[in-house]
Amino acid sequence: MKNPSYPSRRLRRGFTLIELLVVISIIAILAGLLLPALSKVRTTAKIAQAKVEINGIVAAISKYEADYSRYPASQKLRSKAGDGDFTFGTMYFDPQSGAMNPLTNKKGQPLLPSIVNGYDYENCNAEVMAALLDRTNLMWNLNHAMNPNKIGYLDVKQVSDSKLQLPGVGPDGVYRDPWSNPYIITVDLNGDGKCRDAFYKMDAVSLMLGDKGHNGLYRSSNVPNSFEANKPVMVWSFGPDGFFNPQQKANAGVNKDNILSW
Repeated sequence: MKNPSYPSRRLRRGFTLIELLVVISIIAILAGLLLPALSKVRTTAKIAQAKVEINGIVAAISKYEADYSRYPASQKLRSKAGDGDFTFGTMYFDPQSGAMNPLTNKKGQPLLPSIVNGYDYENCNAEVMAALLDRTNLMWNLNHAMNPNKIGYLDVKQVSDSKLQLPGVGPDGVYRDPWSNPYIITVDLNGDGKCRDAFYKMDAVSLMLGDKGHNGLYRSSNVPNSFEANKPVMVWSFGPDGFFNPQQKANAGVNKDNILSW
């Protein structure tokens, strides 16, 4: 009869506490190295998605203009804006109350500062989506008023709950980017082939030197805050950080990661 040897007992023993701690430490270090890389990959993917969606909006608006010889804007907006471009910014015109309410981010916080035109009428991109998607449940396109040919110009993800503020177009018609913030859209209502965005027109944001501005913008007149793009449509996103600041240059601070169509 053979007696068990001491070496065989040592082979059958489990991990010691020190060995377990070493393994756990190694796993924690590897996870710490991997998570930032995964986060960067996700951010890069969302940036690419936002660029695709922005280009899609520009193309859809261009097709709409080619069909109707006008840009998607309600009669009420046109009467209020007069001979000026219009930026669909961060205010939502509530059809039920007739009031303007600030849009909020995913955390339910108002998007401040507001991006507005300074007219007696403000609205967000829901008005544009009403036309491009032929949404007749939105007041601006009742009875296909903005899209009488009943054409769908834009293929987008449509979500069912506005309160969750998910990326895509919600029941309220607001088109939100991959970070759940509304796309900002400016259209050339005065027909001069140029666009003056309510945010990027500002000297504090776009001024470089003289009449030259950041991101290819230029000052078209000697009046303050008149930077514009040589394009009829401008679309942009607040980018991964979800912020914008009218006191910072376009290439600095929270404005640096904004995603632009021009």
